[in-house]
Amino acid sequence: LSSLCKKIAEKTHPFTKIFINTAVKEDLSWFSSILSNSVGIHFINSTIWTDSDADIII
Repeated sequence: LSSLCKKIAEKTHPFTKIFINTAVKEDLSWFSSILSNSVGIHFINSTIWTDSDADIII
């Protein structure tokens, strides 16, 4: 979705129209296919983890 982010980042007003080029179209098509196959979107609350909570420490 990086090509879409680049286009949106330049806008200062909400609901401003953008031109959909091939790169943006491909990003949105990819996102649509991933989203339709996903089980849902899960959000987690941010917490502070200690070293003992980690499976691996690098």
